[in-house]
Amino acid sequence: MGTSLVMTIPSMFVKAHKVGRGSVVKVIYGLEGVLILSKSGDDQEILDKLMVLIRGIEENRLEKKDKNERF
Repeated sequence: MGTSLVMTIPSMFVKAHKVGRGSVVKVIYGLEGVLILSKSGDDQEILDKLMVLIRGIEENRLEKKDKNERF
């Protein structure tokens, strides 16, 4: 069972994204949710970095939606 779990966990996380060079936050998107890793103990700094990431995701979503509507 241990081997099975080790093989399954990495496959759940499909993409890693950093919020820029020297970022305090790394977000890993998975099939089951999102894993957020941070080097910072400052909650406000983490929240600020996550908001940058969320805005970027929203902009990408709107761009894709706009492209799909044109075709």
